[in-house]
Formats: sequence, C-alpha cells, structure tokens
Amino acid sequence: MKDWPSRNKIGTNEKVSSEIAVNDRELWGALIPPGVQRHMWTKLLLDNATVGEVSRIQKELPHRDKPSPTDPVDIIADYLTHVRAHLVKNLNYHYGEELWKSLPITLVITFPAVWSDAAKDATVHAFEKAGFNDSELPQLKRTLLTTEPEAAAIYTMHSLRGGIQDDQFAVGDGFVVCDMGGGTVDLVSYRIAGLEPTILEEATVGAGSQCGGSFVERGFLKWLERRLGRDKFFLIAGTSSDALPRTSLASKMGRLLQDFNLEAKNSFSGSEVNFVRLPMPLGSIEEDKERGIQDGEIEITA
Repeated sequence: MKDWPSRNKIGTNEKVSSEIAVNDRELWGALIPPGVQRHMWTKLLLDNATVGEVSRIQKELPHRDKPSPTDPVDIIADYLTHVRAHLVKNLNYHYGEELWKSLPITLVITFPAVWSDAAKDATVHAFEKAGFNDSELPQLKRTLLTTEPEAAAIYTMHSLRGGIQDDQFAVGDGFVVCDMGGGTVDLVSYRIAGLEPTILEEATVGAGSQCGGSFVERGFLKWLERRLGRDKFFLIAGTSSDALPRTSLASKMGRLLQDFNLEAKNSFSGSEVNFVRLPMPLGSIEEDKERGIQDGEIEITA
C-alpha cells in the first residue's frame, strides 16, 4: 500500500506517520493539521520508555481530566482501526471483496528489536482491539510475531535473491540492519543460519535509541532560527526552537515544516539545493544572499 492519506499537493503518501489527534479521533497520520495536538511515539510507552523526547511529548499531552484516552493500548488501537479500514478499502478496490475474503490471511506483527515480553503482549492486544481478529476478519488463520529489523532483513534477502546477488548470500554470512524510523533507530547484526527456508539469527544483541526523521525536522527548526535570527524566528514561531512543542505547532510554522518535508527532506539525495517559501511577515524580508534569502524564499543547501 502506497496511497496513504495526505494533506499535501501530491495527493497520497507512500508511508503514514503513527499519529492520531488527541480530541478528534477521525484525524490520523498526515490528515492531522499542523496546529492540532496529536498522540505520537505512543508505541514506546508500551515498554515504559519515558525518557528523552518521549518525556517531553508526555508532558504536552492532556491530563486525565480531559475527554481523551490515555492508555497507550487504547490510543494505538484507535490508530490501527483507521489503518485496518484503509487496508480493507484497498483490498476491496484492488482485488474485489469476494476474492480477498475467500483467501486465508496471516497477520505479521512487528515490534522493535529491544522489546520486553510485556510490550509484545500489549502490542498484540492493541491489534486485537483494533479489529485485527477472527471476529472482524473471519479468514484470519494465524498471527506471527517478529522484530522490525528481522522482517526488513528477510524481505531484503528475498527481494535480492534469484539474480546475480545470490552469490552474496551464504550460510554463516553476516550483515547489519539499520532500521530508521521517525523517532527511533534500531541497529542489529544478523547471521544467515539457513537459506531454504531463510533462517536468521542475531550475531550480537541489538541496540536502539531515540533518533530518526523527526529529529531532522527539529534540526531544521534550529538551523532556521540561527539563519533568520531569534527576533524574526519569533514572528512565525512565537518562541525559540528549543521551546517549540512536539505535539502541535502554530499554523505558520506547521506549514513551513510541511513544505520543508515535501521540498527538501523527503526527496533528499545529498547533492541538491532546495528553496522553501517563508511565511508572512517574513515573505517580505530583505534579500540577503549570504543567508540564502531571496524573493521570499530561503535556500537549503545539501
């Protein structure tokens, strides 16, 4: 599936962010406007991760006296309910309801490399509450659990085999999988234990940390504040880059960040120069070639 809902001018997205609005449960993924507060990184709370960025996000979210679910399993289940509805719509469109509903289904649930048994159980529970069960999907025959980097490794091996790359895979070979997401990155070394069928074993204990795509966005905001100067940055942000909230942004800053993702981040290859239009009142800021500001736009070099 590469047609996830989108708010940008392309129409759809290849991926969908794991976010759902705090008080409007119909808004999820890219459908959430910049200024609307959202639950994000909720998955990490299943494993009691409450340090770093997760801690800041939790402090911004509503307290329990507000009408919004606060249990991570309930929040994730709400989000996955939208994912399931979108999945079913795609299956109906591409294969026809009668065909795909006549076929047995295997559900594969993936989780981070460093994940406790309690977190795995909570993850499965969230899927079941979201309708990924034999009541909503009678043709669901089995559910498998695996780690996210192992799933990526097996998929990559299968996609490369059958061609000249076959010589690159032999029992005993090792390789590293770097699984980079929006908020977390996992790094795991694997050894090939078998090829028919594919069997992988961990060569070392996996490691992970809070970093990823959303940190690139925070880095862009810090860079923008340095480039514009604090006074001008305040005109569109209302605060410093360090104090900007994680779960919602002012409309002008939110649109600017959206343009940065669309114009620069998502298509970044390491060599191109991009331009992002500055919102008012910075759209009429004086031109400054040294700072890369021209015609109301700011230059972002590779």
